[in-house]
Amino acid sequence: MKNLVKILLILIIIVSIVCIPPLVIQLPSAEFNSSQDSVTSSDIGEFINIDGILVYVEDLNSNSDKVITFIHGFGGSTYSWRNNKQYFAENGFRVILMDLKGFGLSQKGINLDYSHGSQADLVKGLLDYLQVSNTILVGHSMGGNIATALTQKYPEIVTKLVLVDAAVNDSAYPGISKILGVFPFQNWAEIIANAYFTKDRFKSLLQSAYLKSDFVTEDILDNYYRPLKIEGWQGTLVGIIRDSSQNTLPGSLSTLTKPTLILWGDKDPWINISKGTDLNAKIVNSAFIKIENSGHLPMEENPDSFNSILLDYANGI
Repeated sequence: MKNLVKILLILIIIVSIVCIPPLVIQLPSAEFNSSQDSVTSSDIGEFINIDGILVYVEDLNSNSDKVITFIHGFGGSTYSWRNNKQYFAENGFRVILMDLKGFGLSQKGINLDYSHGSQADLVKGLLDYLQVSNTILVGHSMGGNIATALTQKYPEIVTKLVLVDAAVNDSAYPGISKILGVFPFQNWAEIIANAYFTKDRFKSLLQSAYLKSDFVTEDILDNYYRPLKIEGWQGTLVGIIRDSSQNTLPGSLSTLTKPTLILWGDKDPWINISKGTDLNAKIVNSAFIKIENSGHLPMEENPDSFNSILLDYANGI
């Protein structure tokens, strides 16, 4: 009997240690209560409600019937395409950019579905809202997986697919991250995320994506760090991890029939260029081009080459 009491006391202590702190520890107040509060005079887009999600969207040269849609990667936003969007608008394209839910200036919070299939549905919902019936689809890194999922789910809307240093997930893995969806693990994860992602740590992580770390100026850092000043970003990060086991493509890469261009930074430190050549081998109607002197973000590091190659492909040259 005494042993049973001891065991119960130990269990109560353990449960108290695990469960009470998340109820007591409060996340610091965010600089911005909402994404709309963080908008600056340099933001040229608007917020659109897509299926109950407030999405930040930029729509350039909207009168053109030639459409190209850009989908950013993990930690990215419409800002990731700052060196590309005007170029394509000036070359006759309607250019559509959006911040995926949880990213950039779009709606945040742990209660959203961050699986890539759901993000693909969000992009499709936006295109429907803008009355776009066909588009060239460009996806970078994580956005490449979302673009591929969208192409497989809604092939009728995609004329050409472009994968840029794409983190394509064509094989399933165990869903151990689902534990983050329940108390107290969810709360602990938010607290840890908030404590870990100081601006200095974020800067180091961002620098690691580029070929040269000094590419990251204070202006670039501030624009990439801005979403972490908006309330709910910690929950978004936890939700992204929680839903990551659902990011497998809906079909095999061999089922892709759309013309596909694979672009890759020749010195990508995050996703080795061999992943690009592997995708080229698996996707039947594809071409592979490496972009010299570039890391994981060739559209930023070498925009002249990136824009020229992509424009030729978009125009069928």
